Amino acid sequence: MPRYRETCVPVHRTKEWGRINPETISGKSGTERSRQAEGKGRMSVSVKLLVILFLVLMPFFSSSAAEHIVLYRMGDRASGEWNSLKKTLNKKGYKVTMYDVPVTLERHIEIANRMNREKAHLVIAMDLRTSAAPRVLVATPTIRQGRGRFHAMEEVPAIYRDRSLDAATQVALLFGTKAKTLPLFPLLGVNMPGFFISMEVSGDGGEQMFNTLEEGLGKYFGRSDKNEG
Repeated sequence: MPRYRETCVPVHRTKEWGRINPETISGKSGTERSRQAEGKGRMSVSVKLLVILFLVLMPFFSSSAAEHIVLYRMGDRASGEWNSLKKTLNKKGYKVTMYDVPVTLERHIEIANRMNREKAHLVIAMDLRTSAAPRVLVATPTIRQGRGRFHAMEEVPAIYRDRSLDAATQVALLFGTKAKTLPLFPLLGVNMPGFFISMEVSGDGGEQMFNTLEEGLGKYFGRSDKNEG
């Protein structure tokens, strides 16, 4: 019968005979394992703190700074009041883009497509000019309800009817008037909520009127609720 050689793996033993020293088998001392455990614990705490910090700060980054308004300009486009209005909105944290209402429908379609690519939150078709007495008119577009999956350009405002009316109403109330309904060429084909406002500024009253407009926009975007909370 053939003999087989026995292969013995040397095992270090402690002073207490028969007990295997786990440090010798693992190759790591108790101090090293303790350091590794502490490192993992610290990393876990750091990750948790980062997650908590992100959740706390996220509303501040995603609230006011994200609101993008398009001003579709009519009236006296050379007036310095436009810059004053833009500065007022910028100071309140709004991103503002301005376009000029063109004469032809073809050009309007080009601009409307450009607006739609910007994915703004609101478009305001605005007639701004100076006058002897301040006046304000706020209006939403007449609605032509479309059918089916695809919409003609005159049917697009119907998609945002409720939100457009909400924005116009919030602004109109602060000016002490009511939003009217008018056929609004500048809002045809614009794929976002929108309304029209005609604002005649008198003397140094522009800043106050712009602040009133911004307050109405703040109510529409829910800023006043966030500030109160």
